[in-house]
Amino acid sequence: MLLQGSGREARMNAERNPLSRKGNRNVPCPYYRECLDDAIKRSWEGWDCDECKHKCNDQNRPWIFLTVAESIEY
Repeated sequence: MLLQGSGREARMNAERNPLSRKGNRNVPCPYYRECLDDAIKRSWEGWDCDECKHKCNDQNRPWIFLTVAESIEY
């Protein structure tokens, strides 16, 4: 992977790899916010996380302890 620029641009490429194309996004990824900011700054219509090393990272996924399958007795 070629790192271009310096500072923030180089860190973006080293830590994450959003691509300017329609595809799948990983909303619970801890880098989602930064990728969204970059997409907005670059006027991307969307981005894809398929080639990012964090594409399966769900560290920020909320833990839901009650689901439809579970019930509480009254």
